[in-house]
Amino acid sequence: MERDPSQPWPGSLPEPLPAEIFTPLRPVRVTDAEGTAVTIGERGEMPHPPALIDDSEVIGWAGPWPVHEHRWDAARRRSGHRFQLLDSQQRAWLVLHSEDGWWAEGRYR
Repeated sequence: MERDPSQPWPGSLPEPLPAEIFTPLRPVRVTDAEGTAVTIGERGEMPHPPALIDDSEVIGWAGPWPVHEHRWDAARRRSGHRFQLLDSQQRAWLVLHSEDGWWAEGRYR
């Protein structure tokens, strides 16, 4: 199947892109209202939605979107679920949940 070149690449982030990118990724703590780490099942289901990122209240969120990157490269392979979180300080975060935990990939301004 031929892909329309005017369309975004599948799995790419839509505009606007994060103003700040974290390299390496920054570990963050994402918890539910009870203070328990938010988990995502194999099909992207969440028993409890995110309520806190580190110590800031989550007031809005979108996702999860499955991520499977660099499957062919064992050193760079990454799988998980990506989210956008908005905290009570009006900071928008791009975060990834993987088997290693929660990671901040970037922040919007």
